Amino acid sequence: MYRRKLLEERSLHNDYLTYIKMTMFEKSNETEKHAERLVELSLKLGEALGLSEV
Repeated sequence: MYRRKLLEERSLHNDYLTYIKMTMFEKSNETEKHAERLVELSLKLGEALGLSEV
């Protein structure tokens, strides 16, 4: 039961993020490029801190 609840929360969270990204990218191509740079920087920071991707 706990596992299902956790998966549902992650799915809902992912849906929110997807919606926000779609809305931002509709506004401007520049925003999409910026978001891609932020993803790369965030991954590098997490890696430097020794964090997992999960």
